[in-house]
Amino acid sequence: MKNRILYIIFLILPVISGCNDTITLQESGDTPTTTEVKGMYILCEGLFNMNNSSLSYYDFSKGEMSSFQDADKGGNDKTSYDYFKMKNGRKLGDTANDLQCYGSKLYCAVNVSSQIEVLNAATGVSVKQIPLSNENGVARQPRYFAFYKNKAYVCNYDGTVARIDTTTLTVDGIVKVGRNPDGICVANGKLYVANSGGLDETNLDNTVSVIDTKTFTETKRITVRKNLGAIHSDESGNVYVVSREAYNNATGDYDCKLHRIDSGTDELIKTYDLPVVNFTIYGHLAYMYSYSANKEAVQVMDTRTGEILDNNFIKDGTKITRTYNIKVNPENGDVYICDAQNYVINGSIVCFTKAGVHRFTIDAKGINPNSIVFINSNGSGQSSDPTETQTSSYVTKVLEYVPAPGQFVNVIPEYTSGDNAASMCAKCLDYFNKEYAVSLGAYGGYITVGFDHTIANVAGEYDIKVLGNAFDGSAEPGIVLVSADTNKDGLPNDEWYELKGSEYGNAATIHNYEITYHKPTSSTDNIRWTDNQNKEGNVLHNTYHTQAYYPQWISAETMTFKGCRLPDNGVYNSAQSKWIMSSYSYGYADNQPNTSDGCKLKFDWAVDKNGNSVTVKGVDFIRIYSAVNQSLDYTVGEISTEVAGVADLHPTQKGESSILTRSH
Repeated sequence: MKNRILYIIFLILPVISGCNDTITLQESGDTPTTTEVKGMYILCEGLFNMNNSSLSYYDFSKGEMSSFQDADKGGNDKTSYDYFKMKNGRKLGDTANDLQCYGSKLYCAVNVSSQIEVLNAATGVSVKQIPLSNENGVARQPRYFAFYKNKAYVCNYDGTVARIDTTTLTVDGIVKVGRNPDGICVANGKLYVANSGGLDETNLDNTVSVIDTKTFTETKRITVRKNLGAIHSDESGNVYVVSREAYNNATGDYDCKLHRIDSGTDELIKTYDLPVVNFTIYGHLAYMYSYSANKEAVQVMDTRTGEILDNNFIKDGTKITRTYNIKVNPENGDVYICDAQNYVINGSIVCFTKAGVHRFTIDAKGINPNSIVFINSNGSGQSSDPTETQTSSYVTKVLEYVPAPGQFVNVIPEYTSGDNAASMCAKCLDYFNKEYAVSLGAYGGYITVGFDHTIANVAGEYDIKVLGNAFDGSAEPGIVLVSADTNKDGLPNDEWYELKGSEYGNAATIHNYEITYHKPTSSTDNIRWTDNQNKEGNVLHNTYHTQAYYPQWISAETMTFKGCRLPDNGVYNSAQSKWIMSSYSYGYADNQPNTSDGCKLKFDWAVDKNGNSVTVKGVDFIRIYSAVNQSLDYTVGEISTEVAGVADLHPTQKGESSILTRSH
């Protein structure tokens, strides 16, 4: 949609500029600070053919934009907030459309300049410029990025997708797709490209191109609806795409709808009659915005059910002039709206809590802000410039991934033929780096992670934060274990200790629980289980997730898990006609929202297998497993813990690899 708007804006620019501008932009609300991210990059695309794209950097610790004195500026005030120019001594280029972070680098698509600008994410310094033109020297006009397995994919307005090796930073492949592609995403090991045909209003494209990433060939075009744009995938591998039809000059509107594609069958399976012009997906929540000539609206949808959770996200009457993009801060769930104002003055960044309450508004220091990238905090010594740290606050390795059967197993992350235990661990780490959640399946399924350092125990304080996707009424608790590498072999084979949560002493909690899952004959069969309580049951196979539920890289006919089984937490609420999965008080993964202290845990809670408290000096390995054995119904399925990563809450503290049994 942005490209169409840009051409329209360029044509009507003299009219807008001649009007009496009544928009007042001012900084308001709370001071925009946070302890969990260092700062944010804000990409402003500027105006078409004006060569005024810019990149701002907001320092959360100082509560201000980074700036410098630019001798090239006209007038008396030489203050510039163009972080890119401050770091590189030159302008970014003409009409920058997309900015994303992958690994340690930022990737910026500069459309009219037809360049990919690659930056060091920690410093903002340019690593390389990658020009994109065809064999005749004609600009390809890059638009948007998707990333998969050390490759960056960019859709180009000339009807192609370019593949960039993220190690060598060279283009190593080009594939032809539909006309004027205007969005790209990855799902189920494939690329999905939204073809708009936006440069020819009399013959708009109506297809989504499907590209096999292994062969880098287009395998199918899915007919959807005319003038396709924003496209994203959810945690389950479903692909959502917006169609806009032709722009109505009389009303100033598009005729928008949202569509869902099954990435397993590559078929269009549902069209939502929603006026969505653009959207973003965070966990299982889709934040969707639409506008008409007179109204802005943001809706929230649960991608798991298609249910509209909120028809009006903004609760306090805060006005948005023109929503240009939405981004969610993964550290606290705050929702950031890029407001383009009237497209010719500086835009603004408007931040809301996840409950839709205004937190702050800041000047974006550029025209048409369209992308935000958050830079993680290292917990100490923040400065106005993002800097590299010697240790990471986050998981750097996944050592084991053994999910129990479940409806999201083999999907998040995706299993492909030939995968083994090691490759699935690598996929889990890739998911964590992308801030996606990994499913552990039904009771007992687990993941073991490590860091690039020993995590210290700071007495009386929370030591780690386990990220999940829990929200009010949807908790799927997992138990957290810790271990120290006392034998110094780098493997998670030392004794494990449980972090004692609120239900440890509950009479309904079963200690020394054991369950065995039996591999089904058919991949679509229910999966039978038996336990050491003389009970049996099934992990129910439903019609929403049709893949095999038994981990496909595991050949054994049975899978047995041992641990502590927490009480069932799912209760059907007949008044609301839905299941409520209640949170426990404290001490578990995927139990309370990432924004609350409920997802933080203390090493002081550690106990041995007999329930005795132990002294933790430092932790090297963390294991999380699904701890509730409850299947709700065919629609909701089993309760399964999801994990989106683990953070060390005080990474500057040095830990000693030691957990000692106390004298009693």
